[in-house]
Amino acid sequence: MHKLLLAAAATLAFLPAPAAFAAPAAANSTVLAPQTEGYERLYRVLVSDPDDLGARRLADIMVDIMGAATPLHAEIETAHPGFEAALADAMMPLVTAYMTRNRALHQDDFLAAIAPLMSEEEAVEIAEFYESEMGQRMLRAARRNYQLSISQERLMSDEEFTREDAQRSVEATRASAMQDLSPAEFDAIGDTLMANPRLLQNIMALREPMLAIRVSMDNEPMTGAEEAQLEAIYTTVLARYGY
Repeated sequence: MHKLLLAAAATLAFLPAPAAFAAPAAANSTVLAPQTEGYERLYRVLVSDPDDLGARRLADIMVDIMGAATPLHAEIETAHPGFEAALADAMMPLVTAYMTRNRALHQDDFLAAIAPLMSEEEAVEIAEFYESEMGQRMLRAARRNYQLSISQERLMSDEEFTREDAQRSVEATRASAMQDLSPAEFDAIGDTLMANPRLLQNIMALREPMLAIRVSMDNEPMTGAEEAQLEAIYTTVLARYGY
């Protein structure tokens, strides 16, 4: 039972996918809800990235995608161990800036989606859960274990990410993150949620709206300036290794 409860809570620990390879998202016609402090606080904690764990995971995924697209990466990594790690390091400022922009872009959609589902007080209650030591442990596990669960072919195509793509990624991330938590942590999280049925109910109520926002975030492409910066980073790191 505790694992089931954890799964429901951990569903909200989401990250945008490496959308440098994504098609542009469709226009959003969401009617915005009033921007109240409690809802904004919940959004901030849900999309937070403690110690840039998610940004690092995203940079590593992007390097893996680049490496799969060209055999040159394997050649350089063999000749110069640490090349791919250095490339991911160089990409970190760009990745964190992209993630910050993407999160800000979708805040109003989040507020509009959850305002009809719960009061501001209830939103703050969820925020406090994720701000706690226990909640932060869950968020860190999710960031560190983010799984894309989409093939390279899909990433490089012009197809938009779908709800099914996002669901697979969320489920794979959740399963991986669970392995990062101890049995004692499972029990503590389960006990907390079982002791507060309203908290658990509201967390579960957010799953569908959050999945829709996740799809939109996954489909947010890099800007022209961001793409140019990525290309410049790649060229600079290659030159550093004599390529």
